[in-house]
Amino acid sequence: MTARHISALLLACTMLVPASARADIVIGAYGPITGPNGSLGELMLPGLKLAVEDINAKGGVNGEKLVLQIEDDQCEPKQAVSAANKLVSGEAVAAIGFTCSGATKAASDVFEQEGMPHLASLASNPDLTKQGLKTLFRPAIRDDNDAGAAAEYTAAHFKDKKIGLVHDNTVWAKGQADLFFDDLKAKGITNQTMYELNAKDQDFSALISRMKQDGVELLYVSLYMREGGLLVRQMADQGYKPILVGTVLFNMPDFIAIVRSTANGAYMTAPRLDPARIGDLPKRLNLKDNALNMYVYQNYAAIQILAQVFAKHGTNPGAIIAALHEGTFKTVIGDIKFDAKGDMNDPAFDITVYQDGKGVLVDTKTSPSQE
Repeated sequence: MTARHISALLLACTMLVPASARADIVIGAYGPITGPNGSLGELMLPGLKLAVEDINAKGGVNGEKLVLQIEDDQCEPKQAVSAANKLVSGEAVAAIGFTCSGATKAASDVFEQEGMPHLASLASNPDLTKQGLKTLFRPAIRDDNDAGAAAEYTAAHFKDKKIGLVHDNTVWAKGQADLFFDDLKAKGITNQTMYELNAKDQDFSALISRMKQDGVELLYVSLYMREGGLLVRQMADQGYKPILVGTVLFNMPDFIAIVRSTANGAYMTAPRLDPARIGDLPKRLNLKDNALNMYVYQNYAAIQILAQVFAKHGTNPGAIIAALHEGTFKTVIGDIKFDAKGDMNDPAFDITVYQDGKGVLVDTKTSPSQE
C-alpha cells in the first residue's frame, strides 16, 4: 500500500470526526526557488499566495484554511522528483507545479503513481498531457497555442521572408521552435532554418554572423529571458536587424531589462484576457502591463480551481480527480473545462508589437510597415 493510499484511508477516517474539528487544507506547490531560474519562481509565487490569502480572508473552504507547502525544484527534473516525493509523503492533498515543463513532466510520474491530483499551472509543452495521466490537469496556455498564433501572423504577413528559428535545446524552447516550424511548413512555408545556441554562453557573435550570412530576414526567438535578451541586444549592437517574432517571454521583466529599446518593433504573442475578471489583481500583485501577468494569473486560477473542488467534493484524492475531469471552473483567466487529456479549453491570442518595454496591440488585418 502506497503512502497516498494510506493517506486516502486516513482522510476517510476523518469523516467520523465531529464537524467542529477543523484542520488546514494543505496544497503542495513546487518550482524554482533557488538556482538559475529562481527569479522565475519569485515572479510566479505571488499568484499562488494571493489566491490563498483571498480565499482564507473569506473564511477559507467550508471553514478550513488553505495552506501552501512550497518545495524547490530549481526547474530541474531530478530536483522535481525529490520535491514531489516530499509532497506525497506529507499532508498535501493536491499539488501545483508552477513553472518549468521538464521539471513538471518528471514530477508527474510520482503524483500519478501515488494518485495525487496534480495541476500544472505554467508548464506549456504539449507533450506533458500526452502521457495519458489520470491525475494531471493543466490550467495553462500551451506552447502550440502560442506558437500557432505567431505562425499564423507570420504566414499572413511575412511568408516570402527568409525565416530563422533559434532555441537553446531545452524542453520548452526547442519544443516551441519545432511547433512554429511545423505550423509554417503545414502552410506551405519551407524557407526556414533552425539554429541552436548554448544557454550558458554570453557571446553570440558567431551565431549572429551565421544568420547574417544565411540571409535570415525574420527570426523567431524561442529562448528564455536572459539568453533571448542577450541575443537580441547583441544583434542590434552589430547592426543586424531582422524582423523579430517572439513568444510571450518577449514581454517579461528580465528580457526587457536587457533589450530596452533595441527590440522595438518586435512582434510577440499575448493571451487575451477579460479585464472584468482580472479586476484589481495587477495592482495588488504589483504587475505591469506585460505577458508575465498571464502566468501569474494561471497560478491564481489553479488555487481557485482547487478551492471550488474542495468546497463541493472534499479533499479525498479520488473525488478531487473525478471533479476536475467533470467540472467547469470560474477563474480569473476564464471559465475552465478540462478535456480528456487534462488540457483546458484553448485560449484566444493577440499579436502585439514591442515598444519601449511593453506590447502594443496590433491590427492583425493590416500589413505591418516592415513588410
